[in-house]
Amino acid sequence: MYTNDELKAGLQRYFGYDDFRARQKPLAHLIASGHSCLGILQTGGGKSVCFQLPALLSSGVTVVVSPLISLITDQVRELKERQLPADAIIGDTPYPERRRIIQSVRNKRLKLLYVSPELFCQSSFIRQFDDSAPICRVVFDEAHCLSQWGEDFRPGYLRAALTLKHLAGVYQRFNIPTPQVIAVTASATPAVQKQIIGLLDIDADKTVAESLSRENLSLNVHTVGDDKDRKKQLLNLLNQHKNEPVIIYTNSRREVTTLCQFLKMNGLTANQYHAGMNKQERSAAQEDFLRDSVDIMVATTAFGMGINKPNIRAVVHYKIPRTIEDYYQQVGRAGRDGQLSHGHLFFSSSNDFNSLNSMLAHGHPNSVEAHKCYQFLVHLQKAGPDLPVDQPVSVIAKSLNMSEAKVNWCIHFFERHRIAVKEGDGYFVRELKKANWKAIDSIYNHRTSKASQTMGLARSNDCRQQYILRYFGEGSPEKCGICDNCRQDKAALRPKDELTWDALKTDLRAARDTIAKQLRVPPAALLTETELSLIIKTPPASEEALRERLNMATCKFQLFGHHFVQAFEKNGLSLTPGNGKSPDARLTDKALTSTACDDELDDYPVL
Repeated sequence: MYTNDELKAGLQRYFGYDDFRARQKPLAHLIASGHSCLGILQTGGGKSVCFQLPALLSSGVTVVVSPLISLITDQVRELKERQLPADAIIGDTPYPERRRIIQSVRNKRLKLLYVSPELFCQSSFIRQFDDSAPICRVVFDEAHCLSQWGEDFRPGYLRAALTLKHLAGVYQRFNIPTPQVIAVTASATPAVQKQIIGLLDIDADKTVAESLSRENLSLNVHTVGDDKDRKKQLLNLLNQHKNEPVIIYTNSRREVTTLCQFLKMNGLTANQYHAGMNKQERSAAQEDFLRDSVDIMVATTAFGMGINKPNIRAVVHYKIPRTIEDYYQQVGRAGRDGQLSHGHLFFSSSNDFNSLNSMLAHGHPNSVEAHKCYQFLVHLQKAGPDLPVDQPVSVIAKSLNMSEAKVNWCIHFFERHRIAVKEGDGYFVRELKKANWKAIDSIYNHRTSKASQTMGLARSNDCRQQYILRYFGEGSPEKCGICDNCRQDKAALRPKDELTWDALKTDLRAARDTIAKQLRVPPAALLTETELSLIIKTPPASEEALRERLNMATCKFQLFGHHFVQAFEKNGLSLTPGNGKSPDARLTDKALTSTACDDELDDYPVL
């Protein structure tokens, strides 16, 4: 649909980038060509731009179905700051404002409309996109929420998928082009991928999945004892990341509050974030962290999705997360600027095993409890057959002596299997002749298995990142070289007089950062962590070879390249001079004063 030159021109015009990153390009081109597809790009990989640019170039409206209001708000705010035609309709959007937004769609002034899955599947909403203002593309952001095997499964996503199928059928009858369907997420196992493309009728060969490997992310597990020891190790760890942005994840709201108070009492600048806080409190906490007013954010899993803060240096899991999906999505929020960052997982084998079991037992019903909940809902339905069952979850839970989490899980399960059909704030409940309630136990066993795999990650003596990549279906991944287990292996195998990989990488990274500061560009614009690793594995023999590897203009290399050259020399590697002079003679040369390459100082875009 669009040529490469047209896409690059649009990327420069709307977002100020000269070209897509290598990992973005295949997904962006597939979307721009009009194909329905699934894109899996790691956290911070730039998924949004891949669908935002084609939307801005299209004549119709792209509807983005997104799971969190905070995520919607952040993306729309960034687009509006760029003066791009985007808006959102969320729960508290006033009716006059909703009418104005829909009118903008009809007048073809709005290109991107963000909504929740629950709004998208409302017939009153979807009817507004008739032949005078049809939807040209639907994007399911955080698409793992579509799958029942995803821990974040959300029934509203299923209803949205069914609504989309209905809409496509209506469009076909009236000869309106069927909307293109895009699903994007940061991670999905093969089973989750299969379910997503099945629900959305996406061809399996239209999946773009990059490697989830993060060469700048060092994963580490810290064995801890009791609560006192856990807090002591946390303070020691935070001292290593002093004055650096850090996120600390833990599993309960109460623990978030207690831990945040503990850190403040120890003189650290910390704030908290969890779903129990009101909207204003959460927004203020997030803004303080984004503006570097506080160094540490203590949070539940409610924090972080879509957060645009590239310089987070560490993510600490104070308690073990439920799944590897949760862990890798959260730890992936560190180091999005390409610089070395760390993931720290605190682990106590017996305590964490009990903790995970308790979380599962509290939030997941067994087959007997699910049947009991179903019978209660059927009883309520019979009491008012013409009205939806709209009893609050808290009342149902108290009546059944079950946790609210279990009742919520049951209702979501019933909705997915069309046992309960959403109607307003309630549900119409169907009476079943037969039901295989043992399926509930199968799902429980599946969740238990996933928790066991998370425990296996913490206990493993192998490369942490390799373990995770195999979990997500990547065949034969290489060792990362920088996790705690890989570092221990290197220390055991490396001769004392051998060139130390870590020392050279540290010196080259320092040289890169020095040059980046002088040029006023992000360090990754000069040299990414991946490129840095490749230079170390196969060092250049000459300064000219180094200049080519750095993709640096000759005069710019003359001005700044000596920082890299000295890093190699410090670690025992001398490069053949590019100008034929000896290294000693070169160091006595006068500083260059020519302005011949002044224009080239703007080659690197400020991302």
